[in-house]
Amino acid sequence: MAGIMHFTGFFRFMEAAEHAFLRQHGLNIFLSDEQGEISWPRVSASCDFRAPARFSDEVVVQVELERLGEKSATFRFLLSCDGKRLGEGHMTSVCCRIKSDAPPEAIAIPEAIRAKLVSA
Repeated sequence: MAGIMHFTGFFRFMEAAEHAFLRQHGLNIFLSDEQGEISWPRVSASCDFRAPARFSDEVVVQVELERLGEKSATFRFLLSCDGKRLGEGHMTSVCCRIKSDAPPEAIAIPEAIRAKLVSA
């Protein structure tokens, strides 16, 4: 009604940018190895809003790997439009083994994945 994007749109942009970042570095949100499926459930997501985005705005999202832990990765997102900062967000995801008959199990980030993230 106010002509501005709902705040949840920022989180959708951040998630899409995270997926693009992973693909750009030869990774994906879902991976397979010799032991099965690996995925990255989010355990934390935040965004500080600085200015509203309008429905016709083209929002640019910059992504950087802020922290790489033993089992988790934290990404920082800078959202802007026409050079104006709209917001800054952070998301932390945990590397998990996914099995159909059990809840996700946090695992150490496999070295092949870690190497690609470190080179980002």
